[in-house]
Amino acid sequence: MDANKLFGKYGRRLKREGMIKSALFGFIIGFALNLVFAVLSWLFFPGLFWIGFVILAVVTVAVAVFLYMKKYKPTDEMIARRIDREFDLRERMVTMNQFQGEDTFIAQKQREDANEQLEKHSGGKIKFAISAIVITIAAVVAFFSLSATSLPVLATLDVIPKGMTAIQEIEKNSHWYDVTYEIRSGEGELLGELHQRVRGGDSTSGVLAIPNVDWVFTYWEDGLNDPYRVDENVSANATHYAVFTESRLPDDLPPEPKEADDDPDKPPASPGNGSGNGGTMGMSEWEQPNFVYDGETNYAGKVYDMAYEEAMEWIAENPNISDAERDLIVGYFKTIEKKE
Repeated sequence: MDANKLFGKYGRRLKREGMIKSALFGFIIGFALNLVFAVLSWLFFPGLFWIGFVILAVVTVAVAVFLYMKKYKPTDEMIARRIDREFDLRERMVTMNQFQGEDTFIAQKQREDANEQLEKHSGGKIKFAISAIVITIAAVVAFFSLSATSLPVLATLDVIPKGMTAIQEIEKNSHWYDVTYEIRSGEGELLGELHQRVRGGDSTSGVLAIPNVDWVFTYWEDGLNDPYRVDENVSANATHYAVFTESRLPDDLPPEPKEADDDPDKPPASPGNGSGNGGTMGMSEWEQPNFVYDGETNYAGKVYDMAYEEAMEWIAENPNISDAERDLIVGYFKTIEKKE
């Protein structure tokens, strides 16, 4: 049998094997680069994720062609060695390949012997020698590459945050911050944990600012007007100051100025209309309200009772609130309570 025909018969199968090997390594390198680009794209430029697919295609083809031409394209010597190994011909095919073109008696006898031994395996085929490890690596790299590509795609659709945003959030949540509550001015007290150490992104426990008698809570210096505060999404050390202002009760106010009587025909006021003696005209008497905090609202009587009942009902309807929150609410009402 002619060596060229013989090698061509088995060479076609080895060519297919070489193409598959080249393609596998091309896929491994192409998917690996796509994986790197996908991560970079998610971090910095999610909208350009499609470039990763271009890199995958170009690199895969380029690497596969290069490897096939330089390493896996079968030559006559490679085919001869593979036939010898597959059919245990003890280098008969290698020797025949070396004696190609020679017409010596020894060369002819060697070719006859090689063909005779190969005829015994005429029905056999060369097995594909593709490593299972290479196939596994290609599958794993492809899986992680495609998974990574989903990150910039989802970030572009605003399903997940962009990479740098996510990293900054993780860094923020890995830090602990100190949050302190103090009184800047006025007389009152703060109920709750006044020195708290909070993980970044978490919330503080509640703190309630309660004024003393004849004082009112004005504001927190950071602009919050509610005396009860919970600071959410903590991201820095902070100190919050409460400000109390002294309230002005009605009996502390100066009497209203008396308007001049410009009507000469108006009869003199009756002596009995005033609160003084005889004909002396006295000021109208102030009615002292109960426990005024802001100079306007009477917190005693029905207003207090209604507010207290609502608070107790809310506590009863919310059994999951903490003891600290319950104590803050009850303590607040005990502070403003005053009997008529």
